[in-house]
Amino acid sequence: MFKRCFSPLTLVNQLALIVMLSTAIGVAGMAVSGWLVQGVQGSAHAINKAGSLRMQSYRLLAAVPLDAKDQKLLDEMEQTAFSPELTRAAERDGQQKQLKALQDYWHNELSPGLQHAQNAHAVAEDVTRFVAGPGSPGDVVRPYY
Repeated sequence: MFKRCFSPLTLVNQLALIVMLSTAIGVAGMAVSGWLVQGVQGSAHAINKAGSLRMQSYRLLAAVPLDAKDQKLLDEMEQTAFSPELTRAAERDGQQKQLKALQDYWHNELSPGLQHAQNAHAVAEDVTRFVAGPGSPGDVVRPYY
């Protein structure tokens, strides 16, 4: 019985073994690829949301002084800043503290400042700070307006 297990494999058995190993390697590669794509896709959505925050903040700055028709812009900004995609990305990347700081800055500084500003210069620095993110150096690119 043991003699059969240790005897050389026939050509057909060798080919079958090679095909099975190749299949296993292919399936494992596809599984790893799928796992990587999921992570990258989540990050891509978060990057799009972050870019959208920047665009929306400059759009709000250009609309200063804000009136009732601009409430839609404020609501859109709020929805983006507190979006589930950003929250999931922050949790995945250990950036919850930074996202919370950004959201707090929006609620406590930028949103009220935009609503009460009489001209864009009054809140331009606040918008720039929001776009740069918490803890960023002060020498960031200034917005065009």
